[in-house]
Amino acid sequence: MEIVSNLIEKYKENSYMNDKLTHYLINLPSFMQSIEEHHIKKNQQLQELTDKKEIYIKEFLANHAIFYIPQTELFIEYIDSNYTILSDDDIAHYVLSELTDNDLKIWKYKIKKNIIKRLKENLFTTSIPDVTTIKSVFQSLTMFNSKNHIKYFLTVLGDCILGKKDTFVYFIDSSYKKLIRKCTEQIYAMTNKSVIDNFKYKFWDHKYDQCRMISGKCPEIYKFPSKILNMISVATHLSTKYTNAEGFLSQCTDEKFIEKTLFLNMNTPENIITMFIDETMHKTGTTSYKDFYFLWRSYLKQKELPLIISDTNFKTLLTTLNLYKDDMLPFTSKQLYIQNVKLFLEKYPDLEDQYDISELVDIYNKSQEFKITEDMLRDIIILL
Repeated sequence: MEIVSNLIEKYKENSYMNDKLTHYLINLPSFMQSIEEHHIKKNQQLQELTDKKEIYIKEFLANHAIFYIPQTELFIEYIDSNYTILSDDDIAHYVLSELTDNDLKIWKYKIKKNIIKRLKENLFTTSIPDVTTIKSVFQSLTMFNSKNHIKYFLTVLGDCILGKKDTFVYFIDSSYKKLIRKCTEQIYAMTNKSVIDNFKYKFWDHKYDQCRMISGKCPEIYKFPSKILNMISVATHLSTKYTNAEGFLSQCTDEKFIEKTLFLNMNTPENIITMFIDETMHKTGTTSYKDFYFLWRSYLKQKELPLIISDTNFKTLLTTLNLYKDDMLPFTSKQLYIQNVKLFLEKYPDLEDQYDISELVDIYNKSQEFKITEDMLRDIIILL
């Protein structure tokens, strides 16, 4: 090499330096071999540590069911069939307390950082709850009519949380408003996702084919589900399992549940009015529109439906069906309680001042074949 040649030329007259150069050149092969061996050994040790680190990280991830919600930057741990929030410090404690290999301890912060990076790829919405968790969530939602109602409600929630866009509107009785509001607040706090817009309590000219009914009434006293993360996990799991809420309906074998849920989807306003007349009216005599409309609203309540046709549209439809003329309709009620209640209140005009609604209902029902409820009496008094 030119460098060596230059050195030889430089020190050819200097015996001391020439001897040193000769010595180094003679020993250079063994010196280079030593450097090479040290380099190989160092790389082998580094590879062994890297392999150990990877094994530890994999074992850590396998032994800890920890998930991540990117929208709120929350870590969630699944342990003993319950999901709980986990802090960065908790994860660091796990990592450092379980790291017993002395060789790896020099990399403890690097390992913690690597584990957190991997955990952030493990999304909470992909977690699969076990049977115990699912059962506990179902038991916390007994305010719904049946297991299918619970499954359907949760699947709808899961669709909302996962951002599955659809055009469906889910009608639910206003007695569930408090439950829906609290669910919405807690789900938003955990996931930054709002679910309230999909649930409706009143009908505003929605298209029937986009309407789905969640029937039933929420009891006044109930225990709100305390483990919201469990509910979110079960909801997203069901949404994934069935693809979406429509997928659940397609697999459900409960015909009565399907019929109630898809009632508006399977009918037209004209069909429903016809059903109402067939089920509640005799096609003889006449009834005033005011009484007929009251019976219509009572029918909707009985069917657990919202007011699905406005007063104006209702009159228009009755006119189109040749049923409405001069504020009268050619029917009489199969249950004559409206007229009976009118006569009862006219006969005893002072009762309203002397008794409350529940007492009036008791007095009336003792002497009548067709029984009424407090809500019915209130509606009739307003009607009168």
